[in-house]
Amino acid sequence: MAIIGFDVSSTATGWAIIGDNGAYKASGTIMLPKNAASKQEKAKLKKSEISYWHYHTGRLHLHARRVATLLGSMPGITTAVVEDVVFKTGRNTGSLSTLTLLAMYFGITVAVCQEFGLELVVQLPSKTRKAHGLPGNAEKELVLSKARSIVGKHNKATNPDELDAIALAYSFIS
Repeated sequence: MAIIGFDVSSTATGWAIIGDNGAYKASGTIMLPKNAASKQEKAKLKKSEISYWHYHTGRLHLHARRVATLLGSMPGITTAVVEDVVFKTGRNTGSLSTLTLLAMYFGITVAVCQEFGLELVVQLPSKTRKAHGLPGNAEKELVLSKARSIVGKHNKATNPDELDAIALAYSFIS
């Protein structure tokens, strides 16, 4: 039995797999290609709602395929812990369209996990922080530092999304 944690993002979704005994198994990042459009093309996309959402539909499909490929290649995962993005407010949420996109990537991740028959846990970032002995409103760097200390110096995880996923997965078993 193993647990996978997902820190969902529209560009780099962190993931981490932890055994039910607390043993670190693997982690990484599902990267999506950056938009190669120029600033003018991006502005044009944003002005045309249809083009803007069409662009993200393709990225959502790619995200779904990559999550499915990951889950298919890692047997023994029984539970998925996904960070709740709907209630993210404050420092890092950006605009309403950014929050809408995050919710879409969150939904795709959840749907793929359900297709694989995983038990699903949606967890607020504050619960993850508290599980690691931090205040619920602790700065992100403190959470990343905890994740680094959990996996030790032998793990080369440096991407903040991957480290967030490590902290998230470990918080579920602690």
